[in-house]
Amino acid sequence: MIGEIVERKADEKGRVYIPEYKSKKVYLVNLGNGYFITDDEGLAKAVSEKASSFFKEEFLRLVTELDFGDIHEEAEEELSKRLVKSLG
Repeated sequence: MIGEIVERKADEKGRVYIPEYKSKKVYLVNLGNGYFITDDEGLAKAVSEKASSFFKEEFLRLVTELDFGDIHEEAEEELSKRLVKSLG
């Protein structure tokens, strides 16, 4: 179901079992604070491109707003939140 939160426990090797993707090739897109998972290569590429351009644009904007001492930590957190929102 769209919007449903599903909790899974990773095994000792970091693997997570997702029955919907059993025996399928899947694509994971790193979003900074999590991953977008799909079996659709085109969708994965689109999300990756959007995420990359979003991070570049927002990072440059945030650099001008934040104190340079705190920039890395705060920027990464804020960018991750904004990206997740923009993916809707």
